[in-house]
Amino acid sequence: MKLIYSILILFLGFSPSALRAQEVFEIPDSAFRGMLDYYWPESFNEDGLMYVDSAVKINGNILYHAGDILSFEGLQYFPLLEGLTVRGSKVEVFDYPLPSMYHIDLRDNKLKVFEVSGLSPSLELAYVQGNELEYVPDLSGFEVLRSADFSNNRLTFEDIVPVYPWGQDTAFDRFLTVFPQKRIVLEDSIVGTIGYEATISLGVDENVSGNVYEWYKDSVFFTTTDENKLVFEELTEEDAGDYFCRITNTAIPDSNAFLTTEVVRLSAEASDESDFLLESDVDPYEQNLEFSPDGDGINDRFYLPYEGSAKILSMAGVPVKTLSLPAFWDGTDNNGAFLPTGYYYIQVNDGQLVPITIFR
Repeated sequence: MKLIYSILILFLGFSPSALRAQEVFEIPDSAFRGMLDYYWPESFNEDGLMYVDSAVKINGNILYHAGDILSFEGLQYFPLLEGLTVRGSKVEVFDYPLPSMYHIDLRDNKLKVFEVSGLSPSLELAYVQGNELEYVPDLSGFEVLRSADFSNNRLTFEDIVPVYPWGQDTAFDRFLTVFPQKRIVLEDSIVGTIGYEATISLGVDENVSGNVYEWYKDSVFFTTTDENKLVFEELTEEDAGDYFCRITNTAIPDSNAFLTTEVVRLSAEASDESDFLLESDVDPYEQNLEFSPDGDGINDRFYLPYEGSAKILSMAGVPVKTLSLPAFWDGTDNNGAFLPTGYYYIQVNDGQLVPITIFR
């Protein structure tokens, strides 16, 4: 709270005993100060400070639709203010004791803090849609509240489900609006390595019971999970695409009660450091194929990017491994045991035998 200054007003013709002290306070935000000065110019002194005696007597409503207010600091000196409508500005914090306030409309600001404990228990309307709120304040004490709108903020089911008794026949169900919400922000893109694990994580609702996650790839339903991430245990080229998620919660069966994420692009690339690639446009006997599946993270696997199937054969021509392509070969046989060091053949789709060496 800003310091309250004292100004001595000297009326000509009066004795020093007629000096009267008037308390004033500062309103730091120039746009907010200008708006108040427009409505109540007599309430300001020549230095732009507002008289406390004037502020505490102002009742009625403040209405302002310009987009340049950043702060309401000073509003705490208006205990009789009954309504506040400031839309489309850039206010981030609302947390003031306003015991007469029964109507508040702060839609389309930048609110991250919205506290209601200092408002009148006779609050009837609260509109804060289109802000940046990540929580719903406790509204249970406002028994005459007719309408509250928290839609198009940053709420998730972690914020919504625990606060109120959804699904019961209460006044809450009739007056509170929380859907839709702004899209959950994800990374713009994720680059995964073919054959390795890749994860698209939402970063919200980590431990929320009842959440159901419907994943879409290239706008077509892909799969459903019960956790806030989509895991690809071994990424393939076919997994690449644009993904988003639609989230519902079993505690709120309303068909309109869902959240969506922004789209994230998943790319799948072959590693040029730890995996070898069988190149189809090169003479197989000139590729000098070899790898070392010893678990050190370097050259541990061999990638075959084709469609179809492949066989790994011993030098005697005995099949030791069958693969469904595209796939990585990690140097194991069909039983999962590591093959000994030596020479082998790869045969793709019953084609030419290509020699490969395993060394450790």
